[in-house]
Amino acid sequence: MSLAGCILFKQHPLFKWLFCLILSLFIVIAAPIKLSLLFAVVMLYMLLYPEIYKFWLNALMRILPLIIAILIFSLLSRNDFYNDLLLIARISFLLLISVFLIKTSSITELFAFLPLQMNAFKEFLTATLLFIPIFFESFSQAKKQSNNLSKIITLCLELTHNHIESIRQQIENPDDNIKMQYSWNADIAGAVMLMITGFICFY
Repeated sequence: MSLAGCILFKQHPLFKWLFCLILSLFIVIAAPIKLSLLFAVVMLYMLLYPEIYKFWLNALMRILPLIIAILIFSLLSRNDFYNDLLLIARISFLLLISVFLIKTSSITELFAFLPLQMNAFKEFLTATLLFIPIFFESFSQAKKQSNNLSKIITLCLELTHNHIESIRQQIENPDDNIKMQYSWNADIAGAVMLMITGFICFY
């Protein structure tokens, strides 16, 4: 297995959630200069799986209207433009962490640590994660068919509704062939990464 497979893909799901949450906290509270250092270190870490940058850029394109809106609002309201650029940088950085979480885990793995008593909650979370990309894809298709907002929403709902049965089947009939194998080495590497980024953030 590749180095990326050993370090990024084989973290225990509970540790991966904690890893992403703690790293996200560092991103939110880090000073501007330290944020740049954090970004550089995390980018090097993610190089273990270069394809993640393709998914990240695709995600950035999806939130491009939000980024443009922030910039326009900043110019019109005469806010501190530097602070708004910093906000965009933090949002983009957090998006990278979200992409890492989703693309290095299967839906089954993400919630594997939840007990059987929380099965209903697990199914709800799984359905939500399966639904979100379908919604955005349906919205993109609807925009190509009409420029009228109400019609776009109607088409989007119709296209999304067509996938409900598929989502239900994926939840009720999970792929039993998926073998979830975790590695302590992957968790140790992630813990070292957290220590490095924590040192950068608080030193």
